[in-house]
Amino acid sequence: MRMREKNMDGELELPIDIHYNKLLDWLIDRRHCDSKWTVQIRRIREKINASLPSLPPDQLATLGDRPALNYFQCRQILETVKTVDGDSKSLFGKYNSPRVQEWAEIVRDFEKGGVYLADCAQQLTRNVNYEIPALKQSLARSQQIQQDTLKREQEARSTAASLRQVPRLMSGDGYPGGFIPISCSWVFCLHLQGEGVREELQDLLSELPGIFQQTLDGLQSLSPALSYYQTVVETNTGRPVDPPTFLPVLHYLMTNGNVTVYRWRHGVEPETEVLQELPAGSQQPQAGDIDWGDLSSDIQSDGIENQSDGIDWDNPGILELGDIVVLEDSAVEKGGEGGRQEEGVASLKQQSKSCADSAGDLETLLSSPVTRALFLDDIMELKEFISWRLRELTRTDDILSGQFSGDGGEVKQKGAESVQSMLDCVLAVLTPLTSPRTQHLLLMKSSGHYLDRMASSLLSPQLLANKAQAQAELAVVRRDEAVAMAMSVEPQLSGLSIETRSLQRQVEQEISLLYRQREVNIIGEINVTLQQHQ
Repeated sequence: MRMREKNMDGELELPIDIHYNKLLDWLIDRRHCDSKWTVQIRRIREKINASLPSLPPDQLATLGDRPALNYFQCRQILETVKTVDGDSKSLFGKYNSPRVQEWAEIVRDFEKGGVYLADCAQQLTRNVNYEIPALKQSLARSQQIQQDTLKREQEARSTAASLRQVPRLMSGDGYPGGFIPISCSWVFCLHLQGEGVREELQDLLSELPGIFQQTLDGLQSLSPALSYYQTVVETNTGRPVDPPTFLPVLHYLMTNGNVTVYRWRHGVEPETEVLQELPAGSQQPQAGDIDWGDLSSDIQSDGIENQSDGIDWDNPGILELGDIVVLEDSAVEKGGEGGRQEEGVASLKQQSKSCADSAGDLETLLSSPVTRALFLDDIMELKEFISWRLRELTRTDDILSGQFSGDGGEVKQKGAESVQSMLDCVLAVLTPLTSPRTQHLLLMKSSGHYLDRMASSLLSPQLLANKAQAQAELAVVRRDEAVAMAMSVEPQLSGLSIETRSLQRQVEQEISLLYRQREVNIIGEINVTLQQHQ
């Protein structure tokens, strides 16, 4: 018998370890709580919800927004209510205070059938498996959002700063470190200030006359190169070369300067306006009417009337030039009103011969795209010849350089230094007209659409910079929201962890009372989870 008591004493010293996930099943299997405890707990919840409004406001504030009160919290409320209302009982054993009586009944209902143990076991499992991980995920998500938004803000601000350097680029400062975005590389040749872009681009067009004059001033230095090229051509072909037809546009510019296209074509300067008034006695057509001409001129002096719906193909005195029909003097009757009218039409045609056919004829040779292309063809041809001749003279082998050695003229006398000087003169004339800056200016002058496209291209970095700045500000707002969410989640997580740890200790004590004060340990991930938030 003593040996048995000793064994029993030894068994009492062994701790009871229960996994938190198996705690509810363990309690039901050992009949510490009823298997139908969920029905009873619903009734208890209804009583709790009905009794909560009767509590003082300050005590309700201490409960917070807990979804459900457990047994130990209800017991604490009962002690508080007893302190306020008193714990006196009637003759039949009931409390005199209705509020104390309500909470006392709630506590007794929890204790019947071990409902409080089952409810606490379920709450432990739910907190460890769902509530605490959800709050941890929310906190981790908010911290990740803070990191992402901080990185996004830095990138957006860096992008905005880079895009806002475009006005500084246009003024010639350049990117630090020599890095130039491809979309902005052409801006360097314009040197704009970045404000009023379209107006600045239009103002830049006033530089073209100075560039053209610089080109003209350098043309006179090309005379030796042109004469040298002409001599080589005559030497190879054996025929004399007519200077006006040899590189004609280059020769014309050297001789006459940057005149209008009309003068280059016709030999005379045009009038900028076409004569609009007809001679006296004629009637100016009204706007919006169809000008059918003077039908009276169809009646010849001999009294024979021509058919108005036909064309007299046999009359050699009528010539059609463009859109104006002119009668030759041989077919014009000098007498009568009709004759004076025909003389006026012929005089108008004679005066309009000296006027430009189109707006392009009023442009100068270097300003017109067509004639400028012809000039560039001529000067590029001269440049390629001089370059070829220079390479020929500087070759170490003497295979090709002696092909002009039989001639004792100018070709033989020109050495490599002289030809190099000619090439420098050609490049000095060609470079200002073919520079990227000049090419952009010429394209803007000839095309309004190109001007609009360049203006929009210059404005687009500013728009993108504003968009990047807005993204940076949005990232700041999202980061502030994430910080606020983290600040609200952290107290909830800490409070729930403390509450769960306290509930664990209370359940262990209650189970220990059922087993003669044996040590009870609720084990599993609950300890690791709660340890991280102590």
